[in-house]
Amino acid sequence: MSRTDENVVNLFNTGLYTVGDVSRLTHIHPQRISRWMRGYSYSLSGEKRSKEPIWQPETPRVDGMITMGFNDLLEIRFVNALREYNISLKKIRNAVTELGNILGKRYPFSSRTVFVIGRDLITQLHDDEGRPLFIELSGSRQTIFYETTLPALEKGLIFEGDIVGKWYPDIDGHPNIVINPRVLFGAPVIEGTRLSTNFVFGAYKAEGTYENVAYWYGIGTEAIRQAVSFHRQHSAA
Repeated sequence: MSRTDENVVNLFNTGLYTVGDVSRLTHIHPQRISRWMRGYSYSLSGEKRSKEPIWQPETPRVDGMITMGFNDLLEIRFVNALREYNISLKKIRNAVTELGNILGKRYPFSSRTVFVIGRDLITQLHDDEGRPLFIELSGSRQTIFYETTLPALEKGLIFEGDIVGKWYPDIDGHPNIVINPRVLFGAPVIEGTRLSTNFVFGAYKAEGTYENVAYWYGIGTEAIRQAVSFHRQHSAA
């Protein structure tokens, strides 16, 4: 198999998203996503400075346009939540670097390794006797002991070991809609099928009723309704 063939095969298991796709799925402003993934320049006291991307996306650029994989999509979701929790970008950048050095984690925020205490980011390890050992991810690696495990931002995520295998982006409102990087390049689909919400929406517009679409594809009416509703809420229109 050629190197190109290997890259194509990897994309089938990675998912493929534009900045616009990620924005619509996460409701995060595309400019914010682009700054995190592309880097940016700014002026301070008349001096021009720049910031590198928080991390490099797992998929290549296409005609100069940023593309992202499933792991990038989830990581952006977590970074946004941390920013809304008033965690600074400096601490987030430090955490990405520290987890890479300590555990070899390229995507730490969605791998059950990072927690929040106040406005600090913590990773959980264990000492030689198996007791929980928490390390503050500021660059100093200060060790902190706690008696209880701290919750991570995991709603809608299904883990395969320590890694996220799939994501229900709106598990409360649309529990039948799932994103799996191994299915249709990570497009949102009806669970257990390869029918994307975009495709189902087109079928619904053509057929006119949820019942007709459900009949033609042998799927419950409620799943069709959720697919149409999800598409409407997350489409560009």
